[in-house]
Amino acid sequence: MDFLRPASWEEALAAKAEHPTAVPIAGGTDVMVEINFDHHRPEYLMDLNRIGDLHHWEVGGESVRLGASVPYSGIMEHLRAELPGLALASRTVASPQIRNRGGVGGNLGTASPAGDAHPALLAADGRLTHVKARIVLDGGAYASASPAVVGNASSLGVGPYAVDDVEIEAIALCTNNPPCGAMRGFGAVQACFAYEAQMDKPAARLGMDPVELRQLNAMEQGTVTPTGQPVDSPAPVAELLRRVKAMPMPPERQWESSEGADVRLLPGGLSNTTHGEGVVRGVGYAVGIRNVGFSEGFDDYSTARVRVEAVGGEPVATVHTAMAEVGQGGVTVHAQIARTGLGVARVTIHPADTQVGSAGSTSASRQTYVPVDVLELADDHAPYGLRGVGEAPTLSSTPAVLAAIRDTTGLELNRTPVRPEHLTGTV
Repeated sequence: MDFLRPASWEEALAAKAEHPTAVPIAGGTDVMVEINFDHHRPEYLMDLNRIGDLHHWEVGGESVRLGASVPYSGIMEHLRAELPGLALASRTVASPQIRNRGGVGGNLGTASPAGDAHPALLAADGRLTHVKARIVLDGGAYASASPAVVGNASSLGVGPYAVDDVEIEAIALCTNNPPCGAMRGFGAVQACFAYEAQMDKPAARLGMDPVELRQLNAMEQGTVTPTGQPVDSPAPVAELLRRVKAMPMPPERQWESSEGADVRLLPGGLSNTTHGEGVVRGVGYAVGIRNVGFSEGFDDYSTARVRVEAVGGEPVATVHTAMAEVGQGGVTVHAQIARTGLGVARVTIHPADTQVGSAGSTSASRQTYVPVDVLELADDHAPYGLRGVGEAPTLSSTPAVLAAIRDTTGLELNRTPVRPEHLTGTV
């Protein structure tokens, strides 16, 4: 075996042209394994350690140029601020001896199956490439509604994000806890809490704004979900996040004014939990997704009747459905849609009964969706996006609150409820 030692790129290229089978070597952590186990015996080895450019790095405005022979130890020491994810991954590479010799370039160039730098480099731009999750749900003593909870939690387990490679296992267990069943947003609520807590962690390690990371990975029209369903209607997740982030924050101590304190604006309001002493602000963001209606392919329908008449010379609209109002906001939504779509100020909601026809089940948020589609026929600018208004906001509120606590205390809280003893001594 002959050993070549070029001192510049020009000499290296000339040597490679003269000896096409020459194998380049720098740190040698992959090449020497192949040689020592007699898996490969090259005729020529070309040492690249005399080429200075390979050992240098440059930090630009929006990028870092990393020489192929910069060792892992160098990344850990000098680039942990610019490349926090790669620096963190470098700490997991083998032993200190290997970290002092091995470089990212060789790791990539040899296509090593033990390439410790590969995931960190794939994630360096903040894009999700793979999600693997195991969801365990406590169904209580009977777990009667657990199959539906498992279905929702698993199918919505990656959230409103575009991810090509997804592996999710979801199971429900019978336990000796009190019976519990399918409540509002079942399955989607638990999953949202988990994936939104996870989204904040890579954002922190990559030094990215948590909203920017979510925008970068947000689903859009045309995204294919993990179940293989294409999103064939508008899904403006990134725009929604942009608008929320752009909203002005209220004053730091909004309860204070030149005229004194307005106790109604205190944190906790009139409950007298605080008079403003020691109050700090944390800001958290979260976004969720859940299904509306039973499922795609289900023959779902509803009937509704809208009547417009003149009463005392003024137009009045009457909306009649068979919907059962159980707190999902259907009565309010139906009035809003009729008022906006018809341009009528006075709208009356007729007491619900089945004389108008079936409205179907009052479940799965469908009563603020299916009958509304009928009402929207009167307006060319519909739909208005009022979908499951009674349930959707419950998905992301809890992870957003915990993100705000993390923002101001630095604590990573991964369970609820959050009690005062969990925060003692941190604020």
